[in-house]
Amino acid sequence: MQTTNDHNYPVLAEALEDGAFSLTGGMSMLGYQGGDIHDAPTVTLMRTTGSTIVQTDTAVDPPLVPIAREFGGQAGQMLAPLHYQGEFSGFIAVHGHGDPRNWSEDDQQHLRAAVAATEALLASASWFDRPLPAPVKHVMVVLSDPVEGRENEYNEWYSGQHLRETLQTPGWSAARRFVLAKDQLSEHLPKQKYLAVYELSTDDPADALAALRGRSDAITPSESISPDDVVAVFTPITDRIERT
Repeated sequence: MQTTNDHNYPVLAEALEDGAFSLTGGMSMLGYQGGDIHDAPTVTLMRTTGSTIVQTDTAVDPPLVPIAREFGGQAGQMLAPLHYQGEFSGFIAVHGHGDPRNWSEDDQQHLRAAVAATEALLASASWFDRPLPAPVKHVMVVLSDPVEGRENEYNEWYSGQHLRETLQTPGWSAARRFVLAKDQLSEHLPKQKYLAVYELSTDDPADALAALRGRSDAITPSESISPDDVVAVFTPITDRIERT
C-alpha cells in the first residue's frame, strides 16, 4: 500500500513457499533500482490502466522489467492493482519461485478474490480517511523519578492520567514514556530513571508552552513525582533520516 511519504509501497503482508526470499526485510520494495518504485514499468502500468499483470517469465516478457527477479530469483509473477475510492493505492503481487510459471485460471481467480477482499477491508476500515499525524516541530523531554516508596502510584498517574491530560492541550500531538534500560554504552547516565518525550506541532514552542500553562488547572498534579526533575524543549536541526 502507498505510504504517506508517497515514495514507496511497503510489503504489509506476505506468505512464503519454503526457500522463497522474503520481501518484508531490508530487501523489500522500498526503491526500484535505487530510485522510486512508482517508476517501475509494472507499477506505472497498473497505476495508469488499472490492469492486472500476468507474466509467465519475467526474464523474457517485455516491456515489463523483471522486478521480481531482482528481489530473490522469482520468475513468473501476477500483479493486481488495489484501489480505494477509485484511486490506485497499492497492489497484490504473486511470485512464482525459480522457474517460469503458466498461471492457471484458478490461480488468477484466487488473485481476483484476494483483491476484492482487500479492497472491501480497506473500505470498511477507512484507512485513507484517517487524518495524518501532526508534523513534529519540537520535542519536550522530561527526566523524572518517583518519590521513594511511591513508584507504583507515580507510574499509574503518569501513564494513566498525566500524559492524556497534557495531550488535550493545543499543539501537543503525542507523548511516550520510557524507562532506563539495563544495558548502556556509557557509564555517564542521568540520575533519573524515567523519561517522557512529548511531540509539539506548533511552529513556535513558546505557543505550546503558553497553552500548557493556560491549562494548568485542568492537569491533575501528583505528590508521587519527585520535584528534582529535568524538563527541556528541543528543536530539530536536521531532517529525519531513515535507514536505506
